[in-house]
Amino acid sequence: MKPFLRQASPLVSGAQSSPFPAQTGSVKSARRTHARAARVGSAAVSDAASLDAPEFSITCDLRWSDFDRLGHLNQAVYHVLIEQARTAWLNHVRPAELQRHEAFVLARVELDYRREVDYHHDQVVATSRLTRIGASSVTSRQEVRWPDGTVAASGIAVMVGWDARERGKRIFGDQERERFLR
Repeated sequence: MKPFLRQASPLVSGAQSSPFPAQTGSVKSARRTHARAARVGSAAVSDAASLDAPEFSITCDLRWSDFDRLGHLNQAVYHVLIEQARTAWLNHVRPAELQRHEAFVLARVELDYRREVDYHHDQVVATSRLTRIGASSVTSRQEVRWPDGTVAASGIAVMVGWDARERGKRIFGDQERERFLR
């Protein structure tokens, strides 16, 4: 009996490798698909298909304590990794002119585990890419990948613009929307 599994878990068949190489803190262009946008109030809502947003990726070192007794990366660690990528991405796109009280809160996170990350992996790559921007929220596509680009987990995160003084959501300004789309 082997104490740890070395093969990729066949949880989801047909998972694709990513064309993006792993690089610490890199921004890469994503492929444009078809376009569709709608108007909601005075702010444009852009769907995932209409965005040619860059992908932001970070390389994350894994620690022994990140793994469970079976030698698998603990499920909670995946959420920490995508949070690190999301935070680094927001720091990259966030306009310097925003006030300290103008922040984001996580409204939703969804994550599908596709391949095992086992104790033989020293690093993974966590990515974040804008897929939708609304009047006061952004949706990002997030992945955790093996260093060779194999997708281990993928999902989405919805973040809402937050005004800490008013304790409520805030509408994005034009400059902030432009920064997200760069």
